[in-house]
Amino acid sequence: MFDPAAFVKPIAHRGLHDRARGRIENTATALAAGLARGYGIECDLQPAADGTPMVFHDFTLDRLIDGVGPIAAQSPAALAQLKYRDCDERMLSFAGLLELAAGRGPLLVEIKSDWGRPAAGFLDEIARASAAYKGPLALMSFDPAVMAA
Repeated sequence: MFDPAAFVKPIAHRGLHDRARGRIENTATALAAGLARGYGIECDLQPAADGTPMVFHDFTLDRLIDGVGPIAAQSPAALAQLKYRDCDERMLSFAGLLELAAGRGPLLVEIKSDWGRPAAGFLDEIARASAAYKGPLALMSFDPAVMAA
């Protein structure tokens, strides 16, 4: 059952990131830092090529990752091999985020959308993992079709 009171606290947007300290947005280190401070976590999900939800804000890898092109063109295994610039971290899957968070704080998860048809299985996997999660979690998207699905 959703408890709105769980979300009445500071929320670290894309985790408690600080590039100067090697904590890049949406990485395990930034997300863990926010949870350690008692904050809730806001993060973003993008689909890998097979629809696996990955914790990443941008539609392309270019800004943050030592790679180029759309995240949706890469397999989860390929994405897991790519390093973030300025730190020695790899991209988390949604399942990895849920394991890391382990119910320690509220998660506000934004499902990113290009306002087209999402990758097969992407929304189903988010729903399945969210339903099994033992902790406060809310899903959001700016795309009404994503939320309706």
